[in-house]
Amino acid sequence: MGLSSSQARLLSITARLTDNEYRTQSLTNARLKLTDISDAARVQYQNALNSNKFVYMSYNENGSGVKIDLTPTVLYQYQPCKNQYSLVNNANKILVSSTDAKNFKETDNLAEFLKRYGCFEEIKSIKTFIKAAGATDENQENNNIVKSITEETLKVTDPEKAQWYTNLWYRMNGMDDPERIYKQTGDNVNANNEEITNTEYLLTLYDVKKQTNFNFYEELDSRLMTSKDWLNNALAQGIVTMEKVGVGRNTSEDKFQWSSIIYTNATDIISQQDDTKIAQAEAEYNQAMSEVNAKDKVFENKIRKLDTEHNALQTEYNSVKAAMDKNIERSFKVFQG
Repeated sequence: MGLSSSQARLLSITARLTDNEYRTQSLTNARLKLTDISDAARVQYQNALNSNKFVYMSYNENGSGVKIDLTPTVLYQYQPCKNQYSLVNNANKILVSSTDAKNFKETDNLAEFLKRYGCFEEIKSIKTFIKAAGATDENQENNNIVKSITEETLKVTDPEKAQWYTNLWYRMNGMDDPERIYKQTGDNVNANNEEITNTEYLLTLYDVKKQTNFNFYEELDSRLMTSKDWLNNALAQGIVTMEKVGVGRNTSEDKFQWSSIIYTNATDIISQQDDTKIAQAEAEYNQAMSEVNAKDKVFENKIRKLDTEHNALQTEYNSVKAAMDKNIERSFKVFQG
C-alpha cells in the first residue's frame, strides 16, 4: 500500500472513530436521562405513598359505619341525624351547589325556599258556619246565615330536613343564629291537650325576607362539587375553611348557630391513606420503570456494539499507522544512500 493510499485510509478510519465516539457519548447521555426519568417516577410513587385523603364517616340502615370519599356533594347532602357543615371561601362566602343557588335566587323568603325541598307545605281549609233562622244580618239567605272562613295551616312534612335547609338559607342570607322550625317545649300538647302545630310561629317564616343588596354565598362549579382531590387540597392549603351548625353558647334554646371549625377536629371526617391513588401510582411507576429498563437495554446493546466496532477500528488504525511509519522510514533510508 502506497503512502498516499495509507494516508487516505488512516483519515477514513479516524473519521469513523470520531463518529463512533460521538454516537457512544450520545447514547451514554441518553442513559443518564433515563436515570432522571426513573428518579422522578420513584419520587412520584413515594409521594403517593405519603398522601392521605379525607373520608366522611356515615352509617347505613344497620348502623354500620361506612366511609365515603369526602367531596362537597357528600358534605352538603342531607341525611337524618347528620352533622351539617359548610365550606367558606376567603371572602367569608359560603360555597353552595347550583341547585341551592337557583332555589335561593328564585324565592323571596324562607318559607318559599323550604317548599323547594319538599319539607314544608301550606294547607288551606274552608270552614262553613250556618247561623239559626231569624238572625238579623244583611247576608241572610232563606232565613239562614252562611259564612265561610278559609283557614291557613302550615305543615312541616320533615322537621329535620326543614331545619337543615333553614340553617342553609340563613347562612346564604348573611343572617346569624337560624331559628328552630319547632320551638322547644316541655311537651307536644298545650294545657287544653290540643296538639301543638306551631302554625302561628311558622307563618312568621314568610316575614323572613331575603337580603337583595348583598351576596353572602358563591356557587361552586359542578365539577368541583364531586372532586375529592380539589376538596383535599383546598382544605389542606387553607383555600376554604369549614363551619358547623350547633347550639351556640350565647344563643337561646330556640336558635342554632354557624361556627367555624377546623376540619381536623370534625369527628366524622377522617384522614386515611388513599389506596386508590397508591395503586394508580404503583401501576404508573411499574410501567415507567419497565419502559426505562427496556430503553436502557437497547442503549446498552448499541454501546456494546459501538465498543466492539471501536476496538476493531482502533486495531486497524494502529496497523495502518505502523505500515505508514515503516514506509516513511524506508523512504528516508533510500534518500540517505
